[in-house]
Amino acid sequence: LGVIAARRRDGPMDHSTSLVLLALAALPEFVVGIALVLLFATRVFHVLPAVSLIPPDSAPWQNWRELVLPTVTPQIVQGPIPPTAANAAWPNVLHTRIADVLAQMKAPPWSKRIIADERQLVTLIASPPGGGNRPHWHSDFDEWWVVLAGTLQWELTGGTIVRAGKDDIVWVPRGTVHHISNVGAELSLRLAVAMPPAMHYFSPCEQCGFTDDGPRQWTA
Repeated sequence: LGVIAARRRDGPMDHSTSLVLLALAALPEFVVGIALVLLFATRVFHVLPAVSLIPPDSAPWQNWRELVLPTVTPQIVQGPIPPTAANAAWPNVLHTRIADVLAQMKAPPWSKRIIADERQLVTLIASPPGGGNRPHWHSDFDEWWVVLAGTLQWELTGGTIVRAGKDDIVWVPRGTVHHISNVGAELSLRLAVAMPPAMHYFSPCEQCGFTDDGPRQWTA
């Protein structure tokens, strides 16, 4: 295009090429990046392998959160360093006391992100008696929990039921629907460990009969 425009200076091709290049140069890089993702790297257009989780039967603008590319680059250190990356407030506080978190939160249910980095999301979750989560599954990571208080029940795909109490650890592999409920008479606390962006896919719970009209997928 540049050669053709140069050979025909001040012609329509020259003016058109100049305007297009100026317009592209004026666009912020993130706008160009999002446009490239929309055109070449989603499951909607099937041009290149997908880098997003947009379902084939939906439009990109209906799943705009999935178009956000990772902005956190793993930090590689070359040797021992002091813990200067720790924050004064959650997430990523050097020393977390569960009692301090409870004192800041209101009545359950609630969740509080304790640790968040490029590889893990650690969340403290409180549920009142009879409360719990919406049954869902994950496609790309296994999830596990540490029960800190109360009695919790996991209802899993295939009819498996796991009941766990304080100091127990529960692990669920990717692809398995899990419906968690507080089956005790007291407040339950669990520490959930997931992998970002922690995409959740809703699925009705076969054995517990749970279903609703909420979102079919979401990130934690």
